[in-house]
Amino acid sequence: MDLSGGRYPDYEQEWLLDGQPNPPYRRSISRGDINTTAATGAATTVPYVVAVPAQVGDVIGYVTFGIGTLSSAPGAGSFVVVYSGVPTASSPATVLGVSAATTFTGGANKIALTSPVVVAGTVGTPQNAAASGLPNAPLVLGVAIVEAWGTAASTFDAMAGGSSAFKGLLAAQVPLVTKLPALGAPPALGASSGTTITAPATGLVPYVVLSRS
Repeated sequence: MDLSGGRYPDYEQEWLLDGQPNPPYRRSISRGDINTTAATGAATTVPYVVAVPAQVGDVIGYVTFGIGTLSSAPGAGSFVVVYSGVPTASSPATVLGVSAATTFTGGANKIALTSPVVVAGTVGTPQNAAASGLPNAPLVLGVAIVEAWGTAASTFDAMAGGSSAFKGLLAAQVPLVTKLPALGAPPALGASSGTTITAPATGLVPYVVLSRS
């Protein structure tokens, strides 16, 4: 089919399905990729970090995700963290945004950050040097869902698949998901994630959406 704007469509299809928000949402996967509701496999208060591509100029005030089945005993100490990247064993990430402690609920969870994350480049400052040190280019943020629960974890709207593919098959690929050591409380802005990470045992990428409002 010939397109009015040439070879590529003028508007991204997912943006149209999102209701044409301004500014656009950023997401871990397409809504059409959701094929399961499953627990991440992370223990209580273990940050399950999901890769979400972002663009320079994005202002992120909220993290949204879906819970299909709520934990049988949801805890009040749940929160989300936005890191400057997906942490690896050789490259830590910096806390750019964090929510207050809260209790997740069944269905849609739209969690406010205590202060917005502004994706704006700082020339000459390495990405992980400080909270303001973002590259002057598109980047992949790491968004951690940290759930406190009593007896059984919640199941998240997600995409299931092979864990090796989610870790990355090629050396330069960014992991789609990873896990960090447990956090007892929301970390401070500018804190380092450290490099102690664990690859997830199962391939599961929760549907995570970043929005300004």
